[in-house]
Amino acid sequence: AGIDGISDFKKEKAVWIGDSLTADIRAANEAGIDSVWLNFSAKAGAGNALPTYTAKSFAQVLRFLGIN
Repeated sequence: AGIDGISDFKKEKAVWIGDSLTADIRAANEAGIDSVWLNFSAKAGAGNALPTYTAKSFAQVLRFLGIN
């Protein structure tokens, strides 16, 4: 089953990358997709959005993805 026209989409192989806990990371949580929160300014997390990873730089994101 695909998602919005992506016929071979597999959420267990997807990673949602975003800078908003309330929009991006919460949406990833609700979709059951791993997430990386781009938290450049080291803000404290709040609420019920739980990122799989937190990155303080794009270099960290690449390391999480195994691209470095």
